[in-house]
Amino acid sequence: MPGNEGLGTTGRASPFFYYDEGLSSKIGEVLAHVGYSVEVGARGVPDGSLIAEMGSKGQTWITKDDRARVEHEAAIQDAGISIVFVRGQSHGRGNRASLVRNVISLKDTLLLLVTKLDAIQAEIASSRRARYFILYIKSPNRPEYEKHSTLREVWQRLSGSR
Repeated sequence: MPGNEGLGTTGRASPFFYYDEGLSSKIGEVLAHVGYSVEVGARGVPDGSLIAEMGSKGQTWITKDDRARVEHEAAIQDAGISIVFVRGQSHGRGNRASLVRNVISLKDTLLLLVTKLDAIQAEIASSRRARYFILYIKSPNRPEYEKHSTLREVWQRLSGSR
């Protein structure tokens, strides 16, 4: 799905973004209400079964699930989907095992998405291949994003290795 055009296999427009169930559905609903093309994920549907569907619809996945990049790497690449990884404050004392919980407030999630989603959508739409983004708060009320060409780059960045 070059550029994630948002066209399903039927040729009809489908929502550009798939908003993961791991994020607050209230924010997904707000994004849809203010005009973003968003499908809010249903509770309890495994990611593995959704990835191919997102690919067939040309959707970009918005998620905070850090495990997705390693657990579903092959399926993500096969589906050709772009992903926006929303980052919050990781808890732990520096060892990798304790840095598994990605916690982000509703306020920060909304701030990140409302201020950066248009730019991310434009970059994905102009790309010929899947893109991966890390969306985060750089300092109070200062949202930022990084773009990456591969899931390996995302993994290296989020795990702290370079």
